[in-house]
Amino acid sequence: MTKNCKLILDIVTSSKSHPTAKDIFDRMKTLSPGTVMATVYNNLAHLTEAGLIRKIEIPSEADRYDRTEIPHEHMICEKCGGISDIMMEDLTDTISEKAGEDITSYSLIVKYVCSACRSAEDKNV
Repeated sequence: MTKNCKLILDIVTSSKSHPTAKDIFDRMKTLSPGTVMATVYNNLAHLTEAGLIRKIEIPSEADRYDRTEIPHEHMICEKCGGISDIMMEDLTDTISEKAGEDITSYSLIVKYVCSACRSAEDKNV
């Protein structure tokens, strides 16, 4: 693993959020000033393909990246766009059974309105 690849992996795995490639690039620039965006994208693709990180694809938004240490899914607030982890049992067998096909992987995104946005709505009513 290259120095840049290891650094990007460290940034993603130590993040409490679900950073975008730009977030990762911004952090990389402080740690390794000569970094270019292509380096970030190429290494994110490599790390995702290797199963070391997970890409979260959100329609009409920038992809986010997450560590894969503990299997989990994601909840996205429809108001602020915040992402939260949700721990669930593996649904591969259930989906395979319902689909009548062997499922190799899945990505589940649950949309909701977070408590902070609900509180803000309640104050505006």
